[in-house]
Formats: sequence, C-alpha cells, structure tokens
Amino acid sequence: MESGDPNLDSALNCIPMHGNVSKHQFDEYSRNLSKAFPNGNFGVASGTRLLCMKRPDFFLSVNGANIDALKAYFPGIRLKKVSGQWQEPYWHLIQALHSAPWFNQPRPPGPFEAAIWNYRVAFVDVFVYN
Repeated sequence: MESGDPNLDSALNCIPMHGNVSKHQFDEYSRNLSKAFPNGNFGVASGTRLLCMKRPDFFLSVNGANIDALKAYFPGIRLKKVSGQWQEPYWHLIQALHSAPWFNQPRPPGPFEAAIWNYRVAFVDVFVYN
C-alpha cells in the first residue's frame, strides 16, 4: 500500500459512522481494501483493526492473540488469519456478537456506562485476548 492510497479511503468510507452496517457495505469495504493491498499482504488483523477503529460499537479487532479464544467461544465460525479468506467468517462472527443479549440492551443513561456501551463490541477483546 502506498501512503495516501485512495482505495484505503474508499474502503473506510464504505462503512457508515452510525447505524447498522449491511453485508453489502462490508463487502464493498473488503473489495476496496483488497485494492489498497494488491499484493495481498493484509489479513484479519489489519482488516478488522481498521473496522474496529472506525466503529468500535459494531466491530471487533481479531488477531493472533484473540483468534483461538474466539474460535473456542464460537466453534461454528471458522475464523481465518489469511488474506482473502477472513472476510466471510468474520462477518458471521459479527452477526453472532450482534445477536447476543448484551449487544441489544438499550444504551445506559449514565455517562460512564454509556461510554462503555458505545465501544461494547471492541471491549469483547478484553475477555478473549491472550
């Protein structure tokens, strides 16, 4: 990837700042991210870290330090680290997280609790990072 690669901007712009993210938007992000890294030297850690930085309420960063625990918690989801093979299983992981009761709780009224709620998916890493 070159500095200031417009494909990276295009990829991140596919993900809205608020509200739901559709599968189509995620797929567009993945396509544009692939263009930003034409040699394929990006995998689940790079791809998901960018998503998590933009939308910590919606996405989780997956990497070598948490992937085994995530596989244990979600055995039906075949997470992969390899470039070009992580996107579909990762989307299934996000859908599983979003179906959890804690994800669907209303935003708490207190400022401290609300701040945590705003980053609730990213905070999953606290429980699975090794």
